[in-house]
Amino acid sequence: MGDVLGRRRVYGLEAVLMIIGALMSAFAPNFIGLLVGRLVLGLGIGGDYPASSVIITEYANRRNRGRLVGMTFIFYVAGQVTAYLVSLLVLAIGTPNEIAWRLILGLGVIPSLLVLYQRRHMPESPRWTANRGDAAAAMDDLAKFAGPALNAAKPSTTAPRTPLRSGMKRSTLITLVGTAGAWFFFNVTVYGNNVSQPLLIKNIEPDASTLANIALNAVLVVCFSVPGAIVGLGVLDQLPRRAQQVIGFALCAAAMAASHSCRH
Repeated sequence: MGDVLGRRRVYGLEAVLMIIGALMSAFAPNFIGLLVGRLVLGLGIGGDYPASSVIITEYANRRNRGRLVGMTFIFYVAGQVTAYLVSLLVLAIGTPNEIAWRLILGLGVIPSLLVLYQRRHMPESPRWTANRGDAAAAMDDLAKFAGPALNAAKPSTTAPRTPLRSGMKRSTLITLVGTAGAWFFFNVTVYGNNVSQPLLIKNIEPDASTLANIALNAVLVVCFSVPGAIVGLGVLDQLPRRAQQVIGFALCAAAMAASHSCRH
């Protein structure tokens, strides 16, 4: 959709879906309503993953592209910490359970509204605009960010080509499948752990309150995910991408193997 409608429009659509999904979740009359609300929210969030990375990449230059794309993803970790802190605050002030979960889910509307406001005021991706044949508008949008140092070389005006429409080279296809496959298996493991983590903590400490469980989850993220994200961002442009990814996956595998050994 981003290739057809433009990055900016899809960016705004995702934010609207996140707002609708958060509101539907907060006011769900039953479990089915909650499930539908989370589905709508998931579509918005899922669509944001590729769109955010693409638009950052298209604005970045080769010198700092890795750092800027890395900054995009480090804010996912920051958002995770914020979500835990908001949940802790809602529960710590004594909000009844039947209201607390609705309030926690509904508060997701606030960052989504801020995102929607910012996205309505951002220009279209210059690369997309140029590829649609409007090189002048693309240069004008890019100049707002690059300033007078902008190289006024005329952008390409060829039509945008998606992987399905272009004759992709075999080497490029292998790289795409390898990268996407690694990301897929990484998410199966990591998100699986995130979903199960509160249950694991409850199994280890059955008498722990919900507040203590959330607090411990927050501590784990702050102590491990945040430093890992910062270190990864710091070395992103210092180490080869492939080497850094291998190191990261190896550490994940070692940690999971150690956890499995401890359990037995």
